[in-house]
Amino acid sequence: MVSLKLIYQLSFYLVMSLTFLVGGFLQFFVGVSNTGLTMLLCLIMFANYVIYVYVKQKVYINSVVFLFLCYALLILLSALINKSDLISSIIYLFFPFLPLSVYYFLYINRKEGYITKKQFVKFIFFIGSVQLPIILIQRNFYNVLIPFNNSGQHIASFDFLFGSFLMKSDHSLGCFLLFLIISLLFNINAYRTYFKHWLVIAIYLSISVLLAESNISKAFVLATWLIYIFNNVYSVIPKSFKSTKVYILIAFVILTVIGYNVRNTELVTERLGGTIEQNFTVKKAKYFYDEGTAKRSQIVMVALYKLKPKIFGDGPYSYFNIRTGEFKKTHHFSQIIWTYFDLGLLGLLTIFGYTFFLIKTTLRFNPSLLLFILPVVYVYMMYTNVFFEIGILISFFLIFSIKQPNEFNNHTVSRLEEV
Repeated sequence: MVSLKLIYQLSFYLVMSLTFLVGGFLQFFVGVSNTGLTMLLCLIMFANYVIYVYVKQKVYINSVVFLFLCYALLILLSALINKSDLISSIIYLFFPFLPLSVYYFLYINRKEGYITKKQFVKFIFFIGSVQLPIILIQRNFYNVLIPFNNSGQHIASFDFLFGSFLMKSDHSLGCFLLFLIISLLFNINAYRTYFKHWLVIAIYLSISVLLAESNISKAFVLATWLIYIFNNVYSVIPKSFKSTKVYILIAFVILTVIGYNVRNTELVTERLGGTIEQNFTVKKAKYFYDEGTAKRSQIVMVALYKLKPKIFGDGPYSYFNIRTGEFKKTHHFSQIIWTYFDLGLLGLLTIFGYTFFLIKTTLRFNPSLLLFILPVVYVYMMYTNVFFEIGILISFFLIFSIKQPNEFNNHTVSRLEEV
């Protein structure tokens, strides 16, 4: 009889390989559907949890499950109020279901340790190590490779920098590498013990991020290095010269001066289509919103100052028509923006709470990391649909899914166990 451990191990390497190593290849060259592949991986992960519950005869209940149910019920309620399309509303339930599947799939390994720590660390860092050569190929041979595109999607040169991840998953790639860098620089779960030259590896992974497309990931990597350097400098300063408040004030002043001086540089104005002062006014934001070209921050400004508050939203997929692939107003994938227009203020409260408990329960062994990781997750939610990007979801939980000593009591016999 096939053991539960073997089923999980096979599923783990299959899910990770399709998500991070060969999925993009299959999409680009073969034409495998992104939605179909993501749903398949979701079902594989949740099936593992169902089998696990059946074998162990325990149902694991916590705040994550409660927020999942609230999220699902809100989707159905908004659909009912707005008389939304039934099929689209059912598909929309994938937003709460995918994070739950990823969470419980990796929770199994955190509890049972089916993938040993050494195997786990070596595999995820192998994934990280192959990204730089692939990105270099994608950057330099776009014109050569693009004729082989069988995905049915238009892929611009800046969308082509997805490494070995799923197509157009630049944020997933950046997020994955970011968390590997963090794990090395701050020795999370003692990852440094597996690498003699861990600092060189961290620099190598950072170069991969800087050459990729995700600008928010680049900013986070630079911030991570600044925090790491500051922490090391601070640790060698004599106690008599230490004052946390003073150093925070100095850092704030430096960042303010830098921000003020670069606000109207050519790099900034090219991306914004003008100066910050010209673009970030309510009047200008409303103009771009009506034109359908508003940036994410401008959409937020319009929602705050020009539109009536939405409590239940306009219904699932009201912001983006999943059947036609058309946007109602602006062409931006964003979990926060979509949720507000689709599910309203109640939707925003729900996804923020859902994310909080997903991260909090995952970091139960490293609670001090919550204050750092949670804001990072929220920022990514402003730039992409986190709850639909399997790569970015797995990245959030992956490096914390190693079994920790004394984290769980494996001798419990209750059928209903709180995680």
